[in-house]
Amino acid sequence: MSYIALYRKWRPVTFDDVVEQSSVVSILKNAVKQDRIGHAYLFCGTRGTGKTTIAKIFSRAINCINPQDGNPCNECEVCKGIINQSLLDVIEIDAASNNGVDNVRDIIEEIAYVPTRARFKVYIIDEVHMLSTGAFNALLKTLEEPPEYAIFLLATTDPQKLPATILSRCQRYEFKRIGLDSIVERLKTICKDVGVEAEEEALCFIAQAADGALRDAISIFDQCISTGNKELTINDVLNILGIASEKLIFQTAEAIISRKVEKLLLSIEEMIKEGKEIPEFIGSLIVFFRNLLVIKAAGDTKMINMSRDALEQMQGLAKTVDQMYLIRCVKELSLLERDIKWASQKKIILEVGLIKLTMDEEVKEVQVKNIATKTEEIKPEPVKSEPIKKDPIKPVVKAEPVQNKDISSTDRSLAKFRPVEEVYLKEVFLSLKDGKHMMVMSYLRNVRALYYSDTVVYLVFCGAGKEIKKDSMGKPENMEIISKAFQHVMEKDCAIRLFTEDEVGDKEEEKENDLMSRLGRLAEDGVNIQID
Repeated sequence: MSYIALYRKWRPVTFDDVVEQSSVVSILKNAVKQDRIGHAYLFCGTRGTGKTTIAKIFSRAINCINPQDGNPCNECEVCKGIINQSLLDVIEIDAASNNGVDNVRDIIEEIAYVPTRARFKVYIIDEVHMLSTGAFNALLKTLEEPPEYAIFLLATTDPQKLPATILSRCQRYEFKRIGLDSIVERLKTICKDVGVEAEEEALCFIAQAADGALRDAISIFDQCISTGNKELTINDVLNILGIASEKLIFQTAEAIISRKVEKLLLSIEEMIKEGKEIPEFIGSLIVFFRNLLVIKAAGDTKMINMSRDALEQMQGLAKTVDQMYLIRCVKELSLLERDIKWASQKKIILEVGLIKLTMDEEVKEVQVKNIATKTEEIKPEPVKSEPIKKDPIKPVVKAEPVQNKDISSTDRSLAKFRPVEEVYLKEVFLSLKDGKHMMVMSYLRNVRALYYSDTVVYLVFCGAGKEIKKDSMGKPENMEIISKAFQHVMEKDCAIRLFTEDEVGDKEEEKENDLMSRLGRLAEDGVNIQID
């Protein structure tokens, strides 16, 4: 006789054998006992929680000749015929591979015939959400008004993909994930049956890896004992599954929290040498930091499935770390887990991602900002120059737009006008650094010199694209912004006039007032001005 997988051997055969799904079991048993059988049932839940198993038990219970308190007897000819699949009145269909309209039409044709030996003709459709739209439409009428002897048992892990017209015609039951303790107890029972001594920690780890799916837990256990050893340790489980140990995960997390990059890189090297999978390693780190966050935020260890020694270590580590930092770690690791799936150099991406977690968030933001803007934010210092006496504030006069007109002889040589004083210049640039006038600031980068008379401020553009910059600055909305800035700072009416360096003379004298050198002095005084 060929070997039977443990998850098949230990599949429940009565409702009483089912682990945890007490609410669903109770309702279905009462339906059998009271003979209140619906025509369509929908079982929803994650994998390995007992949907198909309960569907099979229910199909026997409603057809059993001698039911026992709502359970099938599994001894009568009908129950035995369903178990060994010799009775054709109970039909199992995998919708993942039989999802077309023709498959449903076959069901519709067969359903017209009464059952041969059983009381009900039962159709168990697994993964029903995989049916095509056409198949659902073909099934709809039959599902709504089937013959009185026909019953549909639908199972799915993705109920939201089912049409509302199908959902509304079924009794819906939700299957919850199996608890860790229940999985461990079932594994202990199996250990006694197969003659294996297993460490409690090993069974807990298997249950944790199964993520609420009892079938997965039994399959993992079956894999772990396939070596033939009569003892199962936590190291055996870790090696077989290729998962990093709690010790290595703790060591890595501690290196991140303590900002010890060298220790962190050594932990990564150790993980790689042991042949562990990088995505699973990141997943283990996410769970670890989540558990730390639970301890830090709630102080409760009941929601954490770990050994007692590991919990004590985590409680000590939680006292040394900030709650917001733990939230940041979970978020960053989740992004890293997503991105690393498509990376060709997974180890390098892992190293960089974990090293980022050793950096303070403020430091990282400043560095990113410096790269993006090529400048460092400098807090302005109080102006040390002597205060300037200012005239009373007068109404703001709208700046005159740039005109294509001849430059007067008065304007042609600007050397005789006063350069804009650095106190004014500093305040003008500071007034524009509010994030709303970045375009005007970019035009000012091409201004070579600034001068003013009693009522006019002259701006001279130079360098590549000076004509374009001048014309752009000359737009009414930009002229209004820059004129208001000067008028506010100088507290007097003043118009703005724009020139290029080709339009004004006496360049040698203007060099002394070169804007670049003057802005350099302003920067030394604490004004952060970006210049190309």
